[in-house]
Order: sequence, then structure tokens, then C-alpha cells
Amino acid sequence: MSGPTQRARALRRGGDRNNTLQPNSGICFVYIQLHDDSVEGILGQTAYTVRGLEKGTRITGTSDGEGVLRHEYLPDDQYELDCEGKTEKIETYYMVEMGNYEGKPWILRMRDVEGDRRSSQEGA
Repeated sequence: MSGPTQRARALRRGGDRNNTLQPNSGICFVYIQLHDDSVEGILGQTAYTVRGLEKGTRITGTSDGEGVLRHEYLPDDQYELDCEGKTEKIETYYMVEMGNYEGKPWILRMRDVEGDRRSSQEGA
């Protein structure tokens, strides 16, 4: 046995190092690579907070050296990620589709709010 089924069984036995929730407490996961506003810089070893907007889930952590974070068995909810004073909505995936995303984190651009304001003012 290998692949997603084996990983799911391992997670049920003891969770995973990135997950701060109890195994099987939810049906979703987030798998993200953090980037700066230019999308050229990776935000490795960067503190973040993931917040559930309806159910109140809150997870804090630090991205790995490649800017990747992953949390599994999250409640089905809408989530935001706070990082370096910026907030972005994030995509969640369902655990049953985990195998489709192995090695393919969602790229998240942490937009510079001031930069976005300047751009919109210049275009006006």
C-alpha cells in the first residue's frame, strides 16, 4: 500500500508535524507556498496565522525554508492567512483529493497593501 491511502492512515495514527489539530477533526487541508508581493521572493522561515472565518479555527506556525506550510484535517470553512502584517484569503482542498496536490503547493502572493494603493491611485 502506498500513496494517499498510506499517508491518510499514518495521519490517523498520529497526525503530522505541521498539523496542530487532532487527526480526523476535519475534512480539508491547506498546502501553500508563501511569496512576497513581487512573487519572485519566497517567504521562508516566516511566521503566519491561519484563521477560520466562521468556525474560529486558529493555527500559528512558521513556513519551512521553501516558504511552504501545510495543515491537514481542518474544518470545512473559509480561511485567511496573516503574514508580515498582510492578510490574504486562502484556498482549501478536501482531504479525499490530497493525492492530486502532492508536491504542488498553492502559490500565495502576500500583497503589499501600500503598493496596491499607489498603483490604483496612479491609474485614476
